[in-house]
Amino acid sequence: MLKRKLNTAFPHAEIFNELRNSHPKSDVETAFRTIYLHTFSYAGTGKAFKRLYKNAYMPGLNTDYFFRVKKWIVENMDFRDLLSKYNKPLVLLYLDPPYLDGGKTYRHSFRMEDFMDLKRMFDQHQGSYLLNLSMHDREMIGIFGDPQMVTDHYRPTTKGTYNDGSRWECGYWWKFIT
Repeated sequence: MLKRKLNTAFPHAEIFNELRNSHPKSDVETAFRTIYLHTFSYAGTGKAFKRLYKNAYMPGLNTDYFFRVKKWIVENMDFRDLLSKYNKPLVLLYLDPPYLDGGKTYRHSFRMEDFMDLKRMFDQHQGSYLLNLSMHDREMIGIFGDPQMVTDHYRPTTKGTYNDGSRWECGYWWKFIT
């Protein structure tokens, strides 16, 4: 049921606002509402619809890989509690914390001390993890070392949007236990 709803979803401001103000009654409705609002919102906050401008990128809701992973657990808690709770060898964590520079658009921002705590806890963690950070925050290399992978993204120039034709890089750090 959830997969069918996601596969037929499309970005629309009225649908977004209706879902934002809704009170889902089932787990499927709650999951759909959460995924839709975060996919089609500015900065993934679920609060404001991401307007489509000419040539602006709007992701779809591709579920091809989403449903292949079994036993998903999605948590919303402080990373310190999360890493303590799931400090087990057969755990894979994906973490995408707020960026140091520009992270103020998120509900909760990170300070330099938070990144140092994250590194300390990663060093003690028994499981696997994948960490995504902005390479504009050069301080991250001092804390986490050189990333294992860097991706280069291009933000096309579009009138009336935040897109300025600039490039930005995301760094990825990981530890996989086999």
